[in-house]
Amino acid sequence: DYFLSRLPPIYLRLAEAGVRLAATLNRALG
Repeated sequence: DYFLSRLPPIYLRLAEAGVRLAATLNRALG
C-alpha cells in the first residue's frame, strides 16, 4: 500500500485496469 500510494495516478489507473483484466480473464478461463 505504501508503494502504491507513492505512484502517480496514471499508474494507479493502469494497475486497476490490469486487475480488472486479470479478473475478467480468470472468469473467462474458469
